[in-house]
Amino acid sequence: MSFFRTVLVAYVMPCTIVSGALVPGVGTQAQTPPHSSVAAALLPALELQRSISGRETIVTLRWPEGMMPQARTRIALFERGRPARLAEVRRDWTNQNGRWQTTLRLEADPGQYELRVLSDDKARTPLLLPSALLVPGLDREPGWWLFNGSPFVEATPQSSEPAAASTLATGTTIPSAITSAITPTTPTPVAPLFVPGLQRDLNRRAKTVSANRLISGDAPLRWNVLSLPPLPLQNAAAPALSDVRLDVTAFRAQLTAALREAVARGERNLAGVAVPAPRFQEASAANTALMRAVRQVVNEAAPGAALILDVRFPSAEEGPGEVLTQDSVARWTEASAPLCDAVLLHIAPQTAGAASTLSPAVAARLWAVKAARRIAEEQPAYDLPIWVQWEESAARTASAANSSPRAAQALDLFMAGTTGFIGGEGELLAWQRMVERNLSLFVGSVTLEDAGLLPAPAVASMATGGDVVELYRKLRSIGRIPLLARTQLPRDERRAESIMVRLGDQADQSTLNALRAVASAGGRVYIEGAPLRDEKKQLSAAFATLVNATITEAAAKPSTMVLDDVWTFGTTRGAAVPIEQRVVAAMKPMLSNARKKKDARGVDELTEPRVLAKLADGSPALIQIPIGDGQILWSPNPVPLGTSPAQTTQAVAAVEQFYAAIAGLIQPALVQVREASASAENNANGSTSGIARGVRVALRASPKGTLLLGLFNESNRERSVLVEAQAGAEAALDLALDEDVAVRRRGFSSAFEATLPAGGWKLFALAASRRVLEDERDAPRLKVRLR
Repeated sequence: MSFFRTVLVAYVMPCTIVSGALVPGVGTQAQTPPHSSVAAALLPALELQRSISGRETIVTLRWPEGMMPQARTRIALFERGRPARLAEVRRDWTNQNGRWQTTLRLEADPGQYELRVLSDDKARTPLLLPSALLVPGLDREPGWWLFNGSPFVEATPQSSEPAAASTLATGTTIPSAITSAITPTTPTPVAPLFVPGLQRDLNRRAKTVSANRLISGDAPLRWNVLSLPPLPLQNAAAPALSDVRLDVTAFRAQLTAALREAVARGERNLAGVAVPAPRFQEASAANTALMRAVRQVVNEAAPGAALILDVRFPSAEEGPGEVLTQDSVARWTEASAPLCDAVLLHIAPQTAGAASTLSPAVAARLWAVKAARRIAEEQPAYDLPIWVQWEESAARTASAANSSPRAAQALDLFMAGTTGFIGGEGELLAWQRMVERNLSLFVGSVTLEDAGLLPAPAVASMATGGDVVELYRKLRSIGRIPLLARTQLPRDERRAESIMVRLGDQADQSTLNALRAVASAGGRVYIEGAPLRDEKKQLSAAFATLVNATITEAAAKPSTMVLDDVWTFGTTRGAAVPIEQRVVAAMKPMLSNARKKKDARGVDELTEPRVLAKLADGSPALIQIPIGDGQILWSPNPVPLGTSPAQTTQAVAAVEQFYAAIAGLIQPALVQVREASASAENNANGSTSGIARGVRVALRASPKGTLLLGLFNESNRERSVLVEAQAGAEAALDLALDEDVAVRRRGFSSAFEATLPAGGWKLFALAASRRVLEDERDAPRLKVRLR
């Protein structure tokens, strides 16, 4: 197949979820929030005696001192920051020690709320400033664990002393006087050691996983896990990775000791057991066997505890092998996540002064997120949350300069598939509030990807082991959204995926067989390189047989590839792409009795190899080869992915033009971003045949099909861009500013202009109409009863 499907509606319709959280409260339908004509600063504040409500459901409201309320006042409960009115009651007030107060009995899902006193006029004008109320607990949705109703959660402080102020995991600061009263210095003894009900059902049956868990105690639920040291392994130094085994006895003793210590410390409400990944690259089968053994021991020693895959990235100080290790992390995540209940990624935020450009380290981390997200969306009901925890540096300061890079990085992670963040606090507040305001659009949403990237096989040379990360960066810089590709054909799909892969000097027979099978099933496979040796480093004709060519090794030398085919390269035809020539390829004739036909563009259907680009000496540089129902695009010589001072701007642009054409040929893009102006400045700073270079694109689709489009401007200047999305939308909304964007629709294509701040981002929602969009984003997510 072309993963994910290019027809947006056809893709997202099966993703609609059933959630018990969409029930309004007590005979009251969700309504638009009251809009007051009275300045908020002139309104007195409603006081709430219990700002955090645990299992105790009685809350006390106090009228401002010196004021008398009206009889039978209307009191309404709203989701915090959202317009959905969940429930309302009328109450009389009694005078207690000179203050008018009333009590309410509250039954509510875990989340954050606002209690408001409203007038009886048609606009339901607020009479007082609202009071914030938190019901601590966990709401489990497909792919999400929402702590206190939010995907943003505080980490449990290391010290037992209460903090000076708490943010309730959302940036809403509670005065320290309230914090000291509601944050116990020791955990509530009646709470369980592990939060119950977080284990996934590993059966393949379709199911609904929505569940609410109230948490014992009068404190906000924070992220806290039982972290384990490195896994004890047997035969860790064995040359064959299949010989590596978990030392079950040592691991059971290690886990038992950790549980005993946690109980002695008085730990409660742990999210689960965080198991670290081993620090080596292993085959998928070895991964699966290792994690199965871990899962069995955890189930025996800590019944009911969630198993969390703890993914930590190597630091730059650990040596030059970081990029290869990043690919190893993605492999481990892909193979191990299906047996876990959640994935926890530790990521260092960008530091002050860093641009939002996709550096190799940031790209590698996004690659691991995509590996986890792919697993998540293949599980029944997408039941696999993916969390990111910020790793703080001791040298880091809380300067305002850190705000923009971290927020841009976090939003990129969020749109790539992350479902929750631990830490971050005020620096993420701007877009965090925007996400929470539109939570109905995000919870249960799916990522939308295009061409798949296949990591180089394990037998690839060290020089090419990290090419997948560099190619990922290159495609992101031209606005494409690659995903982690696979060679096997899913059971419920008729077509194979579109794949791009850079092969090294070696390739085993199983890899070549898999690539042939993908193409034969209808996929389009781009292969760069000519591996002439097998996994034993012996000369092999297997790859030459796959592409039906004669391949001769040549002394490595720099050369150029001239883009020839007008249908593939369009206005960039004639551009010269630098390459490193290592082989000379000559195609053999193919025997085919297929009758030539014309495709939609009037071009002959592919029945024999077609040369799309040539080297400077006239030999083939890019060949299109029909195989079964699909085709292979083969570039015998590698294209340089990195940049160096010796490379000209024209050479870098030519490489991007080449990959933009390849990606477009094997998988059409859902979104195209072009420069809105053809000025000399735009052309000099980023135009690649109109493509806005340095603008990253991220896509999600809400449960009801609303397209969520993120645009990231990597440059240090403000840019105006023209966005064309295959969404069939007539309404677009800037979610950060809550402002309408003018849309021009033609057929299934919707176009609009956007201004992107320097080094910043924009997030848009596109829907069939503004009414459809508002109905979804304003839908209540929580259910409540007020009595």
